[in-house]
Amino acid sequence: MKKEVGLVISVFIFILVLTSLVSAVTVDLKKSSLSPGETLQVEVTGNFLTTLTKDNFGIYLGNSAHESPVESGLIKSEGKYLFYALVPNVPGSYSLKIEDIEYIESSVQKTDSIVKNFTIVSNNASYISFNPGYIYATESISLVIQAYNADQDIVIELPSNGYKTTTKVFEGQTTTVVIPITGISGVVKTNIKVGSYSIPAVIVGNSTQTPVKVNSTRDLEDLLDIDPNKFELTLLEGYENSFEFEIINIYGEFVDLVLNSSNSEIKLNKTKLNSFSGREVIEFKIKATKDFDGYINISSENDSRKIPILVKVTKNKTQVNYSTAPINVDRTCKAQGGVSSCAENQVCDRETTASDGYCCLSGCKTKSGSSGWIWGIILILILVVGGWYFYDKYKKSPQNDKTLEKRTELYKHRMSPGVEVTRGLGKD
Repeated sequence: MKKEVGLVISVFIFILVLTSLVSAVTVDLKKSSLSPGETLQVEVTGNFLTTLTKDNFGIYLGNSAHESPVESGLIKSEGKYLFYALVPNVPGSYSLKIEDIEYIESSVQKTDSIVKNFTIVSNNASYISFNPGYIYATESISLVIQAYNADQDIVIELPSNGYKTTTKVFEGQTTTVVIPITGISGVVKTNIKVGSYSIPAVIVGNSTQTPVKVNSTRDLEDLLDIDPNKFELTLLEGYENSFEFEIINIYGEFVDLVLNSSNSEIKLNKTKLNSFSGREVIEFKIKATKDFDGYINISSENDSRKIPILVKVTKNKTQVNYSTAPINVDRTCKAQGGVSSCAENQVCDRETTASDGYCCLSGCKTKSGSSGWIWGIILILILVVGGWYFYDKYKKSPQNDKTLEKRTELYKHRMSPGVEVTRGLGKD
């Protein structure tokens, strides 16, 4: 009897431990020490009561109360949340926080933030970053690679269809590589090799049979990952600016989307995404002459999401600022072949705005009237010297000397005793 009771207790304890392990939240970082700008890859598992979105993830430097701005993304695959981010360029001790969530841990419902620490350390070795850091693809994959500390030849492989290529990436610049998924049928879980790195990917290839179209009934907040999901911009008055955002269908379920903007200053290159189930980059342009608060609206048949756009307009080129760099396109002034500022005595006849501020595309040129002040000073000197010359000449004129002597003699005569003064001193 005692053995049976002991066995029951042992089984019960085992079940409790097993349940605790199953319900525990785990946050697995592929690397806990990264270089500036490198790609952070994170796998999160757990019993979450709320659906996680990219907004639940934040990266903080030390004890900072504010998130560090980063490019990031989130997909869900086989019950796991796969989060990636291009980490900041500032070295230091950082923490990844998953916030504003509800989950079950050890049979207890919790709302505490989940924190995982990592470091960013500078080094002189060559390395790369890549975006996205996790991939869900139903069509060709667009991969952005940036090289650090040296020009690099990067070998890219997709084993599932035998694709392999080598691309040159120059130091400090980004290169976009398009990876085809031809030859892949059905749903394939694989890894894309990028140099010494590996990117987990779920690829939905074309099947020999017509795939069944599954229309989504999810809320767009749950279905779509939008990056960036907000724009705060300071733009140069009257100049046209281009921006992009990325829409990812996390679950790959079909949905018809309509896109429109709240303001005439915001012009979209696409207004419809029919049977959308993958990934799309949307471009829009802004040309503004005054401040405004607007948004881009993304709507389905039953739901909608908004991307806030806050615009301030300035005439001061040094105040131009983009809170979010464009996706997959290097729009920095240097990449466009321009210069970021001109001297006070220079002008630019082809101006634009880049992702890092004001940009002169034509190169700075010396103002044609910049030497006018020199000629002005020369003219003033000529007038002063000329005036002095004529004054001096008039003063030393013989006629003026005789007139002065004559008046002096008359004055002495009139002041002599016995002489009556009847007229003014200056008259004969």
